[in-house]
Amino acid sequence: MRFDQFQLNFDLSQAAGLDRHRIVIAYDTPNNKRRRLFARTALSYATRVQQSVYEAELTEQQLRLLASCLRSIADDEFDDVRVYPQCARCASLRQFLGKAAPTPHPVLVVA
Repeated sequence: MRFDQFQLNFDLSQAAGLDRHRIVIAYDTPNNKRRRLFARTALSYATRVQQSVYEAELTEQQLRLLASCLRSIADDEFDDVRVYPQCARCASLRQFLGKAAPTPHPVLVVA
């Protein structure tokens, strides 16, 4: 039986009227080709904070596009991809241990 594990079940549209949402993305796959595709896809939206963990601030549309891309890569039988929403308050409470460092806020360039 196939099910859509990448369906976004949380509604970010009511998140305090913000137009950008902080998320954490994590994935695990036994397949090197899909691992490279996951990494390349995540890096086009987010900042890598660990080997297969990324943080991003995305618009609702960007988040939907990212989920769609991840969905197209994933094998439901073998891969585990998780997208966690993080409210601004929770993000401000993060702690960094060891060599961990905060991820920079995205820089928008208008040309």
